[in-house]
Amino acid sequence: MASLKCPHCQRILKVGESAAGKQITCPACKQKFRAPRPPGAAKAPPPPPSGGGKPWHLHVDGRTTGPYTADAVREQLKAGKISRDTLAWREGLDDWKPLRDIDELRKGARAHHPGARPGEEGEHERRRRFVPGKSKRDAIMGAWIAVGLAVVLIVVILVVTNRENPNAVTDPYEYRLRNLRSATPVGPAPVSSTVIPAPAAATAAPAKKPPKIIRKPKPKLSNEELLTKAVKEIDAQFAKCFANPGKADYKQLLVLQKKCTQYANDLKARDFGAYERDVERYVHILEGTVGGVQSQIKDISQKWYMGREGLPERAIAEQYPEDIAFLKNWQTAANEAKAKMRDRGLQF
Repeated sequence: MASLKCPHCQRILKVGESAAGKQITCPACKQKFRAPRPPGAAKAPPPPPSGGGKPWHLHVDGRTTGPYTADAVREQLKAGKISRDTLAWREGLDDWKPLRDIDELRKGARAHHPGARPGEEGEHERRRRFVPGKSKRDAIMGAWIAVGLAVVLIVVILVVTNRENPNAVTDPYEYRLRNLRSATPVGPAPVSSTVIPAPAAATAAPAKKPPKIIRKPKPKLSNEELLTKAVKEIDAQFAKCFANPGKADYKQLLVLQKKCTQYANDLKARDFGAYERDVERYVHILEGTVGGVQSQIKDISQKWYMGREGLPERAIAEQYPEDIAFLKNWQTAANEAKAKMRDRGLQF
């Protein structure tokens, strides 16, 4: 009895020697495949092809193929028809071996296509070669080597810098003392006909820094989402201005002005395509609301706080609904602009 692995479900089967080279059925997955012939079988192999060297036999998809020359095997490996896990055998070998364990084919395949990358080996190959302990040890050793190289590089840079400028001051206190000595005037400079040239470092123009690259931030919201957010918040702020007519809360007017300015600028910066004119009409209404609030706040402040003491709080509360009545017109205009945008098919 010989042990054989099913190429479909990877189950180990026990078959007799008489099944070698014949098609058998796996009892687990019910798939058919051809049992490989053991090395040294009674059946004589076909004559080797021309090209020199002993012929190779491959075990692919449950059947034995061949004979092939070494160059033919490399060509199939390069074309992806077989992998490094494919079993191969030739006269002189004791048993079938995967291609990765055969130096002749493995080295020849690398020399034949040097442009092959490690990523082309396949996920199974990478998993097979992964050894947890060894990989962790290699990673730690690589990290220590990198730290050592970085320390050596820093030491070399410091040595070269001190060699180029031997008068360089490393002590910060000594550096400050030298600056104070050079900046403190000792007395009037002696008059001399000899012109002392300025040091080269003082006359050299300062190095220009490269300009910064300013990247525009990507919009976080789409056009429809931005329009939905603007309409929702502005409608809510309109409602807050009219929510408590018995209390003169002019801060809500300032918040409405800020919201209208913010969303008017954000909407103008977007491209709405076929709906550009409808959105521009809504933006124009927001800008008009901002102008109305600015002028009305100025009139209200003059009327409420004209004298030293100003109007009493009760009088201000009574006049507040009349002072903000102008917002009704802008609220109505904003609602009409929203209705037209929805009629045109703009979703928000």
